[in-house]
Amino acid sequence: MEWMSMTDVVLLLIAGYVAVMTLVRMMQRRHDELVADVKRQVEAHRKRTPKRPKPSANKQNDQNRGAA
Repeated sequence: MEWMSMTDVVLLLIAGYVAVMTLVRMMQRRHDELVADVKRQVEAHRKRTPKRPKPSANKQNDQNRGAA
């Protein structure tokens, strides 16, 4: 590497480090945004969907008595 001096190598390493760290931070921010968006969608879906009561054990036994 005669065409690159020590200063060029150091500057290249610094630029690479800054580029990678910037990309990682951007990816983390986007990840957090997506997770927050999905949480909002799930919460909105839960609010829209009425809760269904679970059938009691007696109703299940009554329905199964006729079979056999």
